[in-house]
Amino acid sequence: MKQIYTLLVISLGILTCSCSESSETKSDTEEWVTDSANIVKEALVIDEHTLSNYKDVVVSHCHLSLDVDFENEVLKGSVVHSLKNVSGVEQVIFDTKNLNIKSVLVDGAAAIFELGDYDELLGAPLQIAITKDVNTIEIFYETTNGAEALDWVNPQLTAGKKNPYVFTQGQSIFTRTWVPIMDTPGLRITYSADITVPPNLLAVMSADNPTEKNEQGKYHFEMSQPVPCYLMALAVGNLEFVPVDERTGVYTEPEMIDACAFEFADMGEMVKKAEGLYGPYLWGR
Repeated sequence: MKQIYTLLVISLGILTCSCSESSETKSDTEEWVTDSANIVKEALVIDEHTLSNYKDVVVSHCHLSLDVDFENEVLKGSVVHSLKNVSGVEQVIFDTKNLNIKSVLVDGAAAIFELGDYDELLGAPLQIAITKDVNTIEIFYETTNGAEALDWVNPQLTAGKKNPYVFTQGQSIFTRTWVPIMDTPGLRITYSADITVPPNLLAVMSADNPTEKNEQGKYHFEMSQPVPCYLMALAVGNLEFVPVDERTGVYTEPEMIDACAFEFADMGEMVKKAEGLYGPYLWGR
């Protein structure tokens, strides 16, 4: 795609420079330039790495309800997508890869669904029958050992050597391996989550975060800024928090907290410098 785009840009430049030769040539050239520019523009907005129909059915928010099972190294629970059928299609398609889909609810009622053919790179499309007035889709699922986004860390590989650790890496198209979702940066969503973990561990996400553990091991998260789903992130471990200033801070294992706080001591000032260049920082802490 990059090569095609480059060639078209070069061609457009050459033809634009030569279009003053005659009125007839200019007209033909301008028409070709316009058509070619439209082709390039359309090509650039087509995401070939999603199997979803994100332009027909637009998701605005998703909510995760997940249990973190370290013994079996799986996440299990559900995701609720709030959406609108803007094109009036008869099915919605989500990206999945190596997920165990248990069941699906459409507006609270059991729904017909099917996994399409598996592609080694893209995974398998989750196809769900819908009506034009659909509002929510809830998908119940478990991850598997084929989840490329999940890194389960043995306690012996942590600083404390006693507790397990897990973290996600969604970029570039790995979020579909831990959440059935429209996995494309062409769609920006807000998200929330309820995550249950062993009581001695702390969960954090790329969202508003707790600063202390609780006895129940239950944590709620909100991301109110629309983001591409590859920025959805989860980490769970024996974590502590130390503030750098009123809106920045560090999470890490107790054994590393002092060293990490020292390493990131300038983070608050860096945010202020960035604001001087690009405007107010909108992401909370």
